[in-house]
Amino acid sequence: MSGNTLSSDAYERIKQDILEGRLASDTPYSERTLAQRYDLSRTPLRSALATLEREGVINRITGGSAFVRSVSIEQFLEIVELRHSLESEGAALAAQNGMTGDLEKIRLAIKAYDTDEVISFDNFWTDDTLFHTSVLCAAGLPMIGQLVAELRDTARRCTIVQRYENFT
Repeated sequence: MSGNTLSSDAYERIKQDILEGRLASDTPYSERTLAQRYDLSRTPLRSALATLEREGVINRITGGSAFVRSVSIEQFLEIVELRHSLESEGAALAAQNGMTGDLEKIRLAIKAYDTDEVISFDNFWTDDTLFHTSVLCAAGLPMIGQLVAELRDTARRCTIVQRYENFT
């Protein structure tokens, strides 16, 4: 059993379903429906929803319902610009510091994509996020790495990113 609480487990499960498009944007979900879907009592569910609301991932509406906030193309493009600025500087610093163990591990994981095997979008997305955050950690900028990971999560909720065929 993990050391996570029911609330943190619920948060992780719900957020993953949002990122993978199993909970659609702009669709209202009642607490009752979500509690049944995730086999949860209302207390850990409400705690998880409160965290997602603070992060700007969902909006709560009267009556206990919630809906996933959509990410507009304009927001997506702003994230791309912000990431470009942050990651360009980070990559330059990381290059000065040289290869780290984390960078070597992610380099090998990404090199495996050169095979002819079918790669799931979700696995690619996870490895790609690890790559970007590892570069920023190698630059000595772990807080910016966390910020970039959060920006990537937000960008992934944009419908243009959720369409897997865009990446195959």
